[in-house]
Amino acid sequence: MRNTLIALASALLVVLFVGCADDTTNNGANNGTNNGAADTGCLPSGEGQFVATLTGELEASLDVDNDALVCSGSATATTVINLAFSTKVPGTEDDLSFIFGLDGLTEGQTGTFAASATVVRSGSAFSQWNGPAGACSFMVTAQDTYSTTAVGNVAQVEGTGDCATALEDGALEVHGITFATKVVFAP
Repeated sequence: MRNTLIALASALLVVLFVGCADDTTNNGANNGTNNGAADTGCLPSGEGQFVATLTGELEASLDVDNDALVCSGSATATTVINLAFSTKVPGTEDDLSFIFGLDGLTEGQTGTFAASATVVRSGSAFSQWNGPAGACSFMVTAQDTYSTTAVGNVAQVEGTGDCATALEDGALEVHGITFATKVVFAP
């Protein structure tokens, strides 16, 4: 459990650090802007979102727009792209974070991808739910590269998903996922 928490925290820090790196250039031009958008929220376009329904140990319907969402995505050392989303548990000040590991997603690609899932609630209560590779399925419907940085091309990635397998032996179900996030694709 301790190693899982350390790995999750490390992965989330890397994802958030890399995800924040996209405001230095715009489509290859080193002009220090990001399409004129404020440096707040999930996507410079203002189109970031995360929608999901949680049932089980945590009951919540999430519909989080760009300004209330922290999001990022980055490649791991394998062929997995981690999509990370962070918001608040509705009606509380607790943080709620999601990491979905999509297997095989590459730059410019759309299609269906098997995914693992980790959901973490922290604050007044701490809970963590994990689902293995294949617990979820994501349909990536669009990718649009909007920036180039020293660490890679940054794309707006959109799609839907569902976790057909409940996380942690049925303790949490995640359904009806809709997302728009950024992903850094390393060269």
